[in-house]
Formats: sequence, structure tokens, C-alpha cells
Amino acid sequence: MKAILPMKRAVWAVDVFEEQDDLIERAAQLVAYFNSESSIEIQPVHVLTSYSRDLPAEFEDHWLQIQGWQEVEETWEKKHIDFAKERFVGIMKQFNLKNILEPAILNPEFSSSDSDLVDAVSDFAFNSNADFIIANTHGKRGLDRFMLGSFAETLLMRSKVPVLIAGYRGKEHTAIRKIFFPTEFGEHSRDVFRRVISFAKLTHAEVILYHVAADPSEPKPGRVNPLTWLPRTSPQLMQAVLAFQSYMDLQVKRAEKWRLAAEKEGITVTVVIETDGHPVDLLIHEKAIAFGADLIMMEAQRGPIRGAILGSNTRKVVRQAETPVFVFTYNYFKSHEVPKTPHGEDYSDISGV
Repeated sequence: MKAILPMKRAVWAVDVFEEQDDLIERAAQLVAYFNSESSIEIQPVHVLTSYSRDLPAEFEDHWLQIQGWQEVEETWEKKHIDFAKERFVGIMKQFNLKNILEPAILNPEFSSSDSDLVDAVSDFAFNSNADFIIANTHGKRGLDRFMLGSFAETLLMRSKVPVLIAGYRGKEHTAIRKIFFPTEFGEHSRDVFRRVISFAKLTHAEVILYHVAADPSEPKPGRVNPLTWLPRTSPQLMQAVLAFQSYMDLQVKRAEKWRLAAEKEGITVTVVIETDGHPVDLLIHEKAIAFGADLIMMEAQRGPIRGAILGSNTRKVVRQAETPVFVFTYNYFKSHEVPKTPHGEDYSDISGV
């Protein structure tokens, strides 16, 4: 039997040269909350980049007056690291953050590639046994595809460690009392739910377990459903309805077993299972608001609420959510060799292997 392990460590990816203080503030609010409400360690991390060779204005002119370009190049790394550390000290004071581990400055050979920067953070988090990475969205307004930001989106696609996106929209992140967990009861969902319970124990939160499926006998908004054209007594339609009822009964039984297992861990779980043909990302967004959720936790894989690698629905949820979103990334399952559970197998026991 596999115990539900506690979460002990998080890595906070910080761009110390971010000009928008409100972006850093969202992540800093989460860090402050974890500091005050949990025993988890927070490790700030900054990655040196090739574009950071554009020297900060604080000392650029002075440098070039007293040194040639060769000396500037030779001493750039040390100066940049010193300046980054100064910025970290300023951020800690600005947001009154205490009991934070000493910041780590990563230097992946001055790369400016998002994938290289992400891999540096992901590898650092993975090798230091971090349970998740805290990051913020870019926050540029106007174009929806920029709301997530290239670094955050690449992190979600490539990270070997789950990612907690602090977000840009909505209310301040001052507490996590309700966790909204949409699930398909898929091949990795049992392991994910175990980690959701672990996070709920860390934050003393309750969990709303949400499962939605489209009834094959009902019209689907914006889509053609051939079954709705058949007579109500059609054998094909009746067979589809019976199969769907059996499917829903199975999910209700699974959810109840999960709820009871979580209750033994001291976590309250509210189960919501319903039928709805609307886009899943909109349902997740609306239901999270309706239940007053402070955090959405979901997995990024194939399927209606997952998708290839990151998946369009995961992107949409992260972009439009008014709460932070915790994503169990595709590479998390690969890197940790999380076993798949066949759909035909009874895998309701969340404490099982």
C-alpha cells in the first residue's frame, strides 16, 4: 500500500528583472501564504539569460566609462549575479517574505531560449526533489495567446515537476481553502488525486471533485450529434443511453470510494458529477467560481479535459482562471514513472500502487 506523502519543498521561479511588480506580487502572495500556513520550504530561483547582457541601467554607464568591452564581458557574470541577489533582497523586503531559502542563480550558458531556461528550472526542481514549481503568467494584455506568456507555457509543456501558475486575473491569492479538481478518472487520475489530497493537507483545504460528461442522447452546443436524429425508441439510441448510464454509475461509485479514502486522511471532499455538453474549459472556469474555489488542480494529458502534451483546454483554463492553477504536467508522469491504470480495472483505492 502506498502512503500519501506530504509535500515538503517548492521552487519559486522569479524573473528578478520583471518590470511589472503586480506579476511578481501574485506569486509572492502564494509564497507568503505557504510560509504562514504550512511548513513547506520555498527555494527562489533566477535564471541568467543571454539577453540579460544588456546591463541594468543602475550601473551600465558607469561601467562603460571606466572599462572597455572586454573587461565588461569578463566581469559580466559576477556583476549580474550580484545584482540579481540585490534584487532578490529587495523583493523579499517589498513583499515582507521571511523564512525563504537562499536564492539560487542558475546559469545555463547564457541561453535565451525559453526551452533552455525552462529546462534549467525544471532540472533544478527535479534534482532537488521539489514537489512543484511556482511561476506567474506574463500578463501582457490585448492578445489572449500572450496572457499565459512563453516562459509559463513552455514550463507547463516541458517541466518534469508539477507547476503552480499564480495567474494574473482575479482576486488576490491570500488563502487556499477550497481546491477544485476536475477529473476524467483517467489512466493517471488516481495518482493525481493522491497528490491533490497531499496538497489539501498542506493547505488545510477541502476539495471539490468534479466530473462532467456529455449525454449522447442530448444535443451538444455548437456541434452535430447524429444520435439526436434517431427516434427515441431506436435500438442504437437506447443502447447508447444504457451504456452512458452504466458509465455514470461507475464514476459515481469511484468518486465515492475516493471521497471515503480522502476522509480517512482528514480531507473533506465534495463530489459533483453531472452531464453537460458545453466546452469543458468554460465549465471548469464557471464551476470553480460557483464553488468559490481558491485553486484549480488538473492534469495535462490527452482527452477532453487534457489534450496532447499541454492541451488547448489546459491552456484556456490557465489563461482565464481567476485563481491559481496547479498543473500536473505531461513530463511529470514520464519522469516519475507513474503507472497507468487501465480503464477497465477497478482502481478506486487511492492508496494502492
